[in-house]
Amino acid sequence: MEKVKKQRHPLRVILIIVLCLSVLGLNVYLLKDKIKFTGTPSTETWAATDAYDASKYVTMTKKNGGDFKILQLADTQLSDAYKDIKRTFDIITQAIEATTPDLLMLTGDNVAGLLNGPKGYLLVSFLDSFEIPYAAVMGNHDGEGLYDIEKMGEVYASGKYSLFVKGPDSIHGTGNYGINIADENGEIVYALVMIDTNRYRTYEDGKNGYDYIYPDQIAWYEWYIKGVSETVYGSYDPDGGKVVKSLLFHHIPLPEIDDIRSEIEGADAPKAADAFREDPCPPLLNTGMFAKVTALKSTTHTFFGHDHVNMINYEYQGVYFVYGAKTGPCSYYDADRQGTTLITIKNDLSIGVEFLLV
Repeated sequence: MEKVKKQRHPLRVILIIVLCLSVLGLNVYLLKDKIKFTGTPSTETWAATDAYDASKYVTMTKKNGGDFKILQLADTQLSDAYKDIKRTFDIITQAIEATTPDLLMLTGDNVAGLLNGPKGYLLVSFLDSFEIPYAAVMGNHDGEGLYDIEKMGEVYASGKYSLFVKGPDSIHGTGNYGINIADENGEIVYALVMIDTNRYRTYEDGKNGYDYIYPDQIAWYEWYIKGVSETVYGSYDPDGGKVVKSLLFHHIPLPEIDDIRSEIEGADAPKAADAFREDPCPPLLNTGMFAKVTALKSTTHTFFGHDHVNMINYEYQGVYFVYGAKTGPCSYYDADRQGTTLITIKNDLSIGVEFLLV
């Protein structure tokens, strides 16, 4: 009787390749300063005087009378350990099967380590298998390996179902872009805005810390909000109800997270105090992003990750700050805070947030 050959699952084959590359990691590490895969900067430019054109941005459709569901994947941070990658993928798979989302949103530190490029392609291949659109922002770790941040942008954009774009090269960051949500009549009802919080910097006082959102990015954000609102209403007038509501996605929390921590931990709410299990790590300089958010009166929620064991959904000055649940065991984590975050744009355009823990 002829023996039947066992077929290998394509994903397992890719994982084996990644592990083989990891064995060679030390040799590659010794040559890391001589080996670097660099990407090509975006050809897109932007100026504040440009006219906003909604047709240049992806528009997804929200069914009339239905919900639009976004599944946030925070700090997947794929490591070199097969069991951790498998566990992360299992968590994502279970969450997708349970929620049937319309969009997957990765909020930075999607991969980490020297072999960031191969693991990025692995992540893209895995997400493509669900045939669900997905978007991403960059974290501080995404471009630390052999692939620079521009090259990683090309990796994330390579997927068949990927909506990631690098955005304008004329402003700081890789991955500043927007996605609009329209009803079945084609009218935009919500905007999703992705902002790159950049990586690291040395400040004027000599301190090293995380980088910040730059003034040109804030100007672009304002231009986007006003532009999409004028497209829908003919003018931007938030006090008159003429503003498109929006959700903001980024990786590093805004500096106001320290004020939120003080406010939460100072309240008579013991359970709320457990929200912060580690010190938040925002940039050392406040460049005014949140001040612009509150002034424009568009963004209702801002979603981020970065600090793996913090988890909140807290309203501050009219805007909800949401630390997404850490997705998977890659890098440090708390076992009772592994999972995903389900964001629902409801029929009445209110926003639901649910932590799906495993």
